[in-house]
Amino acid sequence: MRPMNEALMTALASALEARVAVDAGRFDEARQLLVIMDEHLDQGQGGNAAHSARRKKILRLESEVRDLLPAAETPTAKAAPVVEATPTDVEVSDAPVVTPVAASTADDVAPPVAQASTDPKEVTSPALEPVAAKKKGVAAPQHLPAEAWALVGEALRAEGADVATLDALAARHRYMVKARTERNTYGMKVAERLALQAEVEAAALRGDVDAANKAWDRLFDVVTAIRGAAQKLRRAGTPDPEKDRDYDAARVDSLKIKAWARGR
Repeated sequence: MRPMNEALMTALASALEARVAVDAGRFDEARQLLVIMDEHLDQGQGGNAAHSARRKKILRLESEVRDLLPAAETPTAKAAPVVEATPTDVEVSDAPVVTPVAASTADDVAPPVAQASTDPKEVTSPALEPVAAKKKGVAAPQHLPAEAWALVGEALRAEGADVATLDALAARHRYMVKARTERNTYGMKVAERLALQAEVEAAALRGDVDAANKAWDRLFDVVTAIRGAAQKLRRAGTPDPEKDRDYDAARVDSLKIKAWARGR
């Protein structure tokens, strides 16, 4: 019963923090906290009437936060000026880029089709923006184009990486995920993160774009959970060096993939 209680308490704390974050205008943080809440809520099934009441409170808070997010993302009438970034202006963030997706105002309105430029001067490196959103209030899927994964594969080969070694590494960490007990859900996340990183790199070497994007998308969620665990303790004034190291390692690996995808 205790693991379920812990999962529900973590989900409730994340939902409460998400409400505070969205009220303060920290919308990205609110979305990340909702991801953490969803994961722990899934682990907190069953129990008695008190557990059921707690789940209802969590779902109510989630609904309130999700209702506030679209209003916060509604564009104003006066659009901000568009500034074209030069190659030196582009910075790599510590997590895959998330682009808010505006909701359609009518079901029968088709999205505009972008026209490809024929001017060689306008050709840029592969776009790294995600595609359509997973669901309301949650980060959009993290997908990279085939050209970007080809660049990642080239960089991995230049470093001497090989598919067999990465497959073995992924299998070992997948085994560690299964071997973890339900009392150590954080340890499962760390092992899954390492497995996904190896799977992303192996797929890039194979040129399997679908597999690479599937692992990359899941990796974003897992890294977000690891990041949330570290940040929660730092905000409480009780940082955990191990969790900080886990997140730093995840951040470095994500930056590496994104830099390679941009041909750097």
